[in-house]
Amino acid sequence: MRLAHQLFMGVSVLFLVALTSALAVSFLFTRQYVTTQLASHAEDAATSLSLTLAPALAAGDTVMADTVVRAMFDRGYFLDIRVVDAHGKEVLRHRLPPTLEGVPPWFAALFPIEAPSGQSLITGGWRQLGRVLVQSHPGHAYNKLWQISGWLMGLFSATFAFSLVFLWFVLRTILAPLRDIEHQAADIGRRVFREIKRIPRVRELAAVVGALNRMAVKLHQSFDEQATLIERTRREAREDGVTGLPNRREFDDRAGHMLRAEAEFPHGLVLLVELAQFRDINERHGFERGDALLRLTAETLLRAAGPLATVSRLAGASFVLLAPGLQDDEIASWTEGIRASLARLAQGEPELQAHGYYLGGVRFDRQRGLGSLLGAADTALAAARSSGPNTLAWHTAPLEKGHGARDWQTLLSRALADPSRLRLLGQPMLRLADRQRQGLEITTQLLDEEGQPLSAGLFAPVAERLGLAIQLDEAVITRCLSLTLADTLAINLSDQSVASPLFHAWLDQVLETNPEKAARLVFEVDELAAVSHDSMALLLGERLRARGAAIALDRFAARHGAFGYLQALEPAYVKLDGSVIRELDKRDDNQFFVRSLVSIAGVLDIPVAAQWVEREEEWEALRTLGVFAAQGYYAGRPEAV
Repeated sequence: MRLAHQLFMGVSVLFLVALTSALAVSFLFTRQYVTTQLASHAEDAATSLSLTLAPALAAGDTVMADTVVRAMFDRGYFLDIRVVDAHGKEVLRHRLPPTLEGVPPWFAALFPIEAPSGQSLITGGWRQLGRVLVQSHPGHAYNKLWQISGWLMGLFSATFAFSLVFLWFVLRTILAPLRDIEHQAADIGRRVFREIKRIPRVRELAAVVGALNRMAVKLHQSFDEQATLIERTRREAREDGVTGLPNRREFDDRAGHMLRAEAEFPHGLVLLVELAQFRDINERHGFERGDALLRLTAETLLRAAGPLATVSRLAGASFVLLAPGLQDDEIASWTEGIRASLARLAQGEPELQAHGYYLGGVRFDRQRGLGSLLGAADTALAAARSSGPNTLAWHTAPLEKGHGARDWQTLLSRALADPSRLRLLGQPMLRLADRQRQGLEITTQLLDEEGQPLSAGLFAPVAERLGLAIQLDEAVITRCLSLTLADTLAINLSDQSVASPLFHAWLDQVLETNPEKAARLVFEVDELAAVSHDSMALLLGERLRARGAAIALDRFAARHGAFGYLQALEPAYVKLDGSVIRELDKRDDNQFFVRSLVSIAGVLDIPVAAQWVEREEEWEALRTLGVFAAQGYYAGRPEAV
């Protein structure tokens, strides 16, 4: 029970006891007062009657005596009037039944009033003629007592109600800082380091609030410094110091992961770009000018390549672009966009206009290794050098027969109209400590005209470009809700779905109508989408948690690997990208990054998971580093659900 409620109840009980005691004392005094008044009334009446009855009794006129007694008795204030002679013999008597009007019987039974009596001698000269005995009627006393009790009870109730309201506001005002302290303590437990802006006036509470604010500031600074240090260390090891692009080591990891993740990245393009005669530019114009041209080229390539491509600097004046998921009919337009962007840059830079660029490309499929791809691209680049500046050369390589944009449009439209063309697979995620299954990640295959499955790596990028990704996500979610599995299901969301308010509203409504199944759903958001659409990702996370579902961060460290938004997003877990996992047991730098992520995420109570674990050595390295769970072919292959 909250402290405010305890204080409120305690003070209320004490006040109730005090008011009840005051009410009881007032009531008892009132009853004593009316009883005394009745006794006095009876004595006065008896004295008055004794004087009036003396002549009648002396003359033996009982009729006159009865008339005198009746005149007083008929006023209704008396219960019994009796006249006796000197020998105690009753001469006359008038009596009323002991009935009460206007007073509940229970009140008279609970608070009885004894009807007092009064008597007086009747004398004639020195001779005693008799006695008169008078008993007052308690009805009027009961009426008076009942009326006064009602007034007292009304006053008591009004006073008590007003006191409770006043006490509530007083306690609310006094204890408001305690609520702020409670919320701040809970926030610190969730690693949300905010300060209390409202400083209480009570000196002791003000001191506590000040100490907590100082602690929150220091913890926030410590957390930020640790995260910044880890990010900077990784950036220095994985980024080129001149252009800020991924360096050769980072490119090897990303490209190696893409080539072994055949279901996710079945095909694509590698393009080498080289500034012609770069050594001559450095010698003629200086290294600063050369570095500036490298940075301009890097910025141009980043803009032209798009968010899904990886742009890296290999060495010297050589850049490499890795674009997974491009279809055959898209490669020409994509590479032409790169050439056009470089041409526009060269028009404004005399050194580039004089020397130009060389471009060499090779299309890859799942049968090519990284060394073979780079060797083929380098051969194409050499052919471009022999052909002259601003030349693009291709290395010929056998290609699998692919689908064009129209073919994909038809396939996706049919799948959306007929969900049976979407095949759901579930890959288990196992806890590293004991290999207990923590859930299934849902992956999707699309059945073509011949009923052959096509992996998501083939059609998902096309669905994004055709604007069908949201409809595809909705179809997959609807299919998942129809499953009767007891496992927690992890569903990947596209960038378009993360950024769409309409999709958020649709998902919120669907989860509201399926509350039991919503509790078993986790929606994985790509790190790039979470960073690019940070505000929408935060709103999505809040909506999912409100419906009992959860949000998770997928492919962490594929591009950014920043820790700052973990605290705000509050994901159910963070799943490392496969490029970090590849040969983790042999890479000290990646081990340092994973260990640091586990440490910081542990402070935030966020588990860390891994994907694309294919070797026992990688599994053991992850377990040693404190990663919670993992998935990959070593943990289990995807199976139909």
